[in-house]
Amino acid sequence: MITRHTESKDKYTFKTYLKDAYPVWVSQANRTRTRRAAQMAELLPTHEAGEDNDIDEPSDDEPSDEELEEEPEAPHVFKDNASGKEYSFRWSKTHAEIRQCARGKERPNESGEPFIDLLSVPEVARDSAQLKYFLLFAPVGLLTLAAEQIDERGRGKYGNQFISKGRQFDMDLMLKFFGCFHYMLLAPGLQRASYWDSDEDPLGLFAPYDLSSKSTLSLTDFNHILEFFAMPQYEAGAEFTFASSPGTCGYPSNVTTGDAFQPVRRWLDALNEVWGKAFQPGTRLCIDESMIKWLGRSRCPGWMKVGRKPDSIGHELKTLACAQSIILFRFEMQEGKALDREKEYVEQFGAATALTLRMLAPYKGEGKILIADSWFGCVKACILLLDWGIYSIMNVKTAHANFPKKLLFEKLEEKGVGQHVALQTEVTLDADGKEHLIFATAQKGPGMMNAKQRARVGWEGDAKGVPLLLVNSCSTTLDGNLRKYRSHAPDPECQGKLVITHKTVTQTQNTAMYRKDFNAVDRLNRQKTGTTAMYDVWRTIKWELRDFGETIMMILVNAENAWKYFDDRGKRLWAEQKSGTKTDAHREFLRNLTAELFHNPYAKAKAAAAAAAAAAVAAADGPRSPSSLSPQTPGSKRSSVKGCSSVGSSSVAYTSPAEMCEQGKMVTPMRCSDPTCFAPNGKRFKTRMVCKSCYRLKDANGKERVAWLCSPDTGRPCWANHRARAFNAVGTSQHPCFSPKRKRTHGKGDEGLEGGPRKKAGRPPSKNRLAVPRLSF
Repeated sequence: MITRHTESKDKYTFKTYLKDAYPVWVSQANRTRTRRAAQMAELLPTHEAGEDNDIDEPSDDEPSDEELEEEPEAPHVFKDNASGKEYSFRWSKTHAEIRQCARGKERPNESGEPFIDLLSVPEVARDSAQLKYFLLFAPVGLLTLAAEQIDERGRGKYGNQFISKGRQFDMDLMLKFFGCFHYMLLAPGLQRASYWDSDEDPLGLFAPYDLSSKSTLSLTDFNHILEFFAMPQYEAGAEFTFASSPGTCGYPSNVTTGDAFQPVRRWLDALNEVWGKAFQPGTRLCIDESMIKWLGRSRCPGWMKVGRKPDSIGHELKTLACAQSIILFRFEMQEGKALDREKEYVEQFGAATALTLRMLAPYKGEGKILIADSWFGCVKACILLLDWGIYSIMNVKTAHANFPKKLLFEKLEEKGVGQHVALQTEVTLDADGKEHLIFATAQKGPGMMNAKQRARVGWEGDAKGVPLLLVNSCSTTLDGNLRKYRSHAPDPECQGKLVITHKTVTQTQNTAMYRKDFNAVDRLNRQKTGTTAMYDVWRTIKWELRDFGETIMMILVNAENAWKYFDDRGKRLWAEQKSGTKTDAHREFLRNLTAELFHNPYAKAKAAAAAAAAAAVAAADGPRSPSSLSPQTPGSKRSSVKGCSSVGSSSVAYTSPAEMCEQGKMVTPMRCSDPTCFAPNGKRFKTRMVCKSCYRLKDANGKERVAWLCSPDTGRPCWANHRARAFNAVGTSQHPCFSPKRKRTHGKGDEGLEGGPRKKAGRPPSKNRLAVPRLSF
């Protein structure tokens, strides 16, 4: 009979009796209550009233507990199903203090810093403050191709009215389109049309105009772009080059033509390509999941529900981030069980380990340190990564095959909060044929375990200290920095109030490294969602647009974190925010980026190219002989002459409509009629000057032609462009703009004008305003 010797019979419970008498029964986990009750009825002996329990006493021939512990256990083995190689190892039975795990040259460089390649940014945007970081992580070539395709589809339906003023949808307008969404993120809570109807600017970014003045896109333009917005796709029959290339690209070898992710496949592949080239991560990496929320009626491919995530329903991405700079640089789509089973390494090592190997494959032999959460953490992945020259610290929660979980719990039960237990083993690897050390640790953290945790651990009573299980191929179990945490307790003086106390607890170095970096991807996810997420302002019924919008937010978060980590101003503002002197560096970055998206360098380069082309035309015409203009009689129409400004060897006479203002016919200045003239906000400059010679001409309908032009004194080439177009149309001898040069009659300011200085007139009634036709050259 088996007896239980205890100091008090009250502590000997029925559960303890079952554990001693029937160890095989209690080792069976995850059984329902019905099955447990049935098995208990079969195993327990039946007794009549007044009879003693028929329990056998141990015989002298049975081995003692000490003898059983000394017997060697079978080694832990896992096998590579493809090559047939077996990895065999035994865990130690006693606690071992790990003072150095990775030895000599094998030791990882824990201070390796991340690096960004700003030369991959388009040259036109390298001088920008925040926009260069946004374009660093954006596949610019693919966006340029997307703009061309969107413009082609839009013009096929709306013609030149696809974008107002007949403009072409190019990279300039693409960035302005993104800027509209970023502006909505800064000022959430309005209906989409309200951003174009509002007369006030709640952010104070610009003058109090509506969003069409900021972005030069009207609400109709914005809706037209949304109607035809789509990313370029892989094309059957073409050769695969690069997903991010600005041209056609065929399918890669691992994608079939019937791909369910066809609308976003090339875009997501392009992001992985661009991020891998533009960013080199530091030594410490973090792997975890990210969700793209989708609640649409039509399920997107790879749709799943992950209850533990804040956005628990949608499309899941397995993501890899640099834990030092908090920058996401690699991800993989979850495409469903059927497609995921066919991916590399799955048949050899299983789904979780295979995914970890695929994500880390580009960094073989670089000595990186991977911090992995419970879904990825297992002994198998730790050993295989070490064989690749990649170190890891992994949380083991569910995948505890080959992990000494039971032994660690037994040794940790009597320990206090902050104490730990470590077991070690050595594994022979293919890389060098030597034995390498890995170790498993369990450390008690602060707090009380709940009922589920107590059942999993198997400790008696309400044991304090939640255990953290780690499998490690680097770091040590020496004392690390103290862990700070907050304790909540009821206030004895005020019922219903909690008292928060800041406390510290000891932890080992490997635990400290894990706790420092294990939430890097979670921090990225919180930044991506924020107080207002992209799906709050870009509402759509197309799952591919939702995926695109969320990846734009990933680009935005990467750009912000790169600005904080690599830019001097970003470093200073981020340090001020962490110290409490700066309120919100994120909002300042987003405000400045939005302004740069509206006033992007592509618009300036486009205007400069048009001006250069006009100057080249003017230079090709050669010098002209100016003639004299007879002065007009003061008081008559077009009488007050602004003067003549020389542009090369040609000249122009300007007139001011001051006398027209006095008569109440027109007061507001008009936009410059030169198509290459653009202000920083994307619109043409306003001017009160017209070409005096063109005032004398009439069009086919008999109306006077009015050429509103910026004065040459502004330094803009509007007059030179106007002269070149007029000469090509009429000829030097016939066009009044090329009359002989007139002597300058004005002095400083307006005192030299005939008729005296120009007067400012008040706004006349709208019925008296003169509608002047604007010329389109």
